[in-house]
Amino acid sequence: FQRTYTQDGVCLTESGLCQLQSLCVQTARRRRPKPKLKLKIINQNSVAVLQTPPDPQAELFRDGDMDDSR
Repeated sequence: FQRTYTQDGVCLTESGLCQLQSLCVQTARRRRPKPKLKLKIINQNSVAVLQTPPDPQAELFRDGDMDDSR
């Protein structure tokens, strides 16, 4: 019986996990522009997350517009 690990929702054996970690270390050393692309993607996701809470404020502004038209 081998130990299994989950990485990003994927089930891995210990050897598979070690292989993935070594690949991550190699790509981080060789290619530095790639993490910047990942950061941009993360920023886009965070922007999308940040855009959802102001919706009630937008509704408040709409109510304000209704008051102005009266």
